[in-house]
Amino acid sequence: MVWYRKKEQIDDNNFFNIIDHILSSKSHDEKITEINKDEKTKISSSIRKNMRLLILTILLYIIYLYASLVYNIDQVFWILIILFTGGALSKIIYGERKEDQKDPVRLLVFYVIACVFIFVRYLVLDYPILPILKGSIIFGILLVLLVLGIKWSQRKQNSDN
Repeated sequence: MVWYRKKEQIDDNNFFNIIDHILSSKSHDEKITEINKDEKTKISSSIRKNMRLLILTILLYIIYLYASLVYNIDQVFWILIILFTGGALSKIIYGERKEDQKDPVRLLVFYVIACVFIFVRYLVLDYPILPILKGSIIFGILLVLLVLGIKWSQRKQNSDN
């Protein structure tokens, strides 16, 4: 196990993650073509790779919304759902490769998907959506400006080299 983990450069030493990596490992040619893809397909390949986690997250979210409507459960459980959903979305969008985690555009994708989850909750539970919509639009604009600034500084840094 240790030899395989070092050979495949797996940072996580969890037994089940190593077994999952072995079962889903690809041939050498597929790994090389996957490395050479452009950024747009990297996000979609990360989503395809974690499709089971995405389906589980959506199902858990739907179950939570249904239970909130039918059984009138306490809204304190919302914090647990947010933590699980945020962790799952970050794994789905950012992936496990270090190069993917440095891309600021993925932050915008994460923010949009997280906002959709929150807006759906507010609409289903009949909460007022206008205050949260205003706040998320303002925060989204600031986030876009931050990402554009980061991309501009990266481009300027690359042109200086």
